Amino acid sequence: MIDIAAPKLRFSLAGYLLSLASGMRRGEVCALKWDCIEGMVIHVRRSLYQRVGGELELKAPKTKNSIRKVTMPSKLENELRAQRARQSASQ
Repeated sequence: MIDIAAPKLRFSLAGYLLSLASGMRRGEVCALKWDCIEGMVIHVRRSLYQRVGGELELKAPKTKNSIRKVTMPSKLENELRAQRARQSASQ
């Protein structure tokens, strides 16, 4: 989530919490970028798929109803800020 998919598909605590609290699918969480978050709203616009052979591909979700806005639980705000800080520090 929010670039967590990058090295070795490592899923962070923020990714797990977001998936559990919002009902978002794993591929949708992994495809998130920081510009998908606007206040407490997450814009689901794409999903990460793993092709046969292991290649990763970002593309639109399978159905048009999957493109949606999800309200982020307020308890996740601090964890997402911590995730962003960790990513900034590692770059």
